[in-house]
Amino acid sequence: MSITGRTFVQSTIALLAVGFLALLSIVGMTIWLGERAQVYFNEVIEARDTRGSAVELRNAVQTAESSQRGFLVTGNEIYLSPYGTAKTMAQRQLDSLNLLLAPYKETEIYLQRLTAILTEKFGEMDQSILLKRERRDEEALALIRTNRGKALMDEANVFLSGVIRAADDRLTAGVSEQNANASRLRLVSTIGGIVILVVVGVVTITVRRYTSELAKARDEVGNLNTSLERRVKERTADLERVNDEIQRFAYIVTHDLRAPLVNIMGFTSELEGSVNSLQALIDKSTGPSDPADPVAKAARMATVDLPEAIGFIRSSTKKMDNLINAILKLSREGRRKLRPEHIELGDMIKASVAAIQHQLSEASGEINLELDVRAIN
Repeated sequence: MSITGRTFVQSTIALLAVGFLALLSIVGMTIWLGERAQVYFNEVIEARDTRGSAVELRNAVQTAESSQRGFLVTGNEIYLSPYGTAKTMAQRQLDSLNLLLAPYKETEIYLQRLTAILTEKFGEMDQSILLKRERRDEEALALIRTNRGKALMDEANVFLSGVIRAADDRLTAGVSEQNANASRLRLVSTIGGIVILVVVGVVTITVRRYTSELAKARDEVGNLNTSLERRVKERTADLERVNDEIQRFAYIVTHDLRAPLVNIMGFTSELEGSVNSLQALIDKSTGPSDPADPVAKAARMATVDLPEAIGFIRSSTKKMDNLINAILKLSREGRRKLRPEHIELGDMIKASVAAIQHQLSEASGEINLELDVRAIN
């Protein structure tokens, strides 16, 4: 089945539209997944920072607790060297944790409890250190034996472990979502790429087929043109041959027609001369004027009827002579280039009327001419 120009344009536009939609889908999916990836990236960073703050906070509290126990056991101030730094670090990480979890209103009550626990824990450690420095060992030992510090630390570890576990869950979910987004993007890109390749392939095949058909049609047109030129030459040769034959025929016919026309013209001249002689004789006669008299009839015929008939004969022969001369001229000139010429329409109509005037007179007919000939520039 051949492809028309309209079908080719419509199919190409349809295929390009499909390819454009596929490309648009890939771009749209890429942008959407990029935005989602940015969101999950921010959540992952936030979860990482939260987890880091919780771990650092727990480590700082444990470091402060170890420093306190070492000092209580040995009484050596060297064990308290990391205590102040750990306490400052714990406070800083607690503030950071409160800031990171501030958007999550459900964690507010837990953060308040964690802050109270750590405040009480550091207060307990500060008090035991102060008692040890004042050498009130029994009171410091009694404070430790209450196990209040251990209970506070255990409760703080429960809170911090929960924060760390929640952060880990968020990290895992973020990584999983990133992997899912990458899979979706890979799938959409693969499908879109396949669609684009199919479109490009179909368009290429269609263009090649259409180009092939155009070349074939061009060759056919060339062959038709060649055949047409040959046929035109043949027809032209035939027309030239027929035209030559017509010209020869016209030349022969004009010569054949001229011979009887010359005879008619000659006999008309003789008849006219005889009529003139007859009219002269009638003019000399003084016969009776009775219309029924043969001589009067002959006189009327010689003076009225015969000159009129001879005039019609001369007019017709002159017209026929002009036609024969025109045909002869045409046969001699051959193929002449046609040129427009002005024609006196009034003279031509008057000549035509004069040619049939005899028939009109016999039929008691009459022709009235009202010519309005306007010059055409």
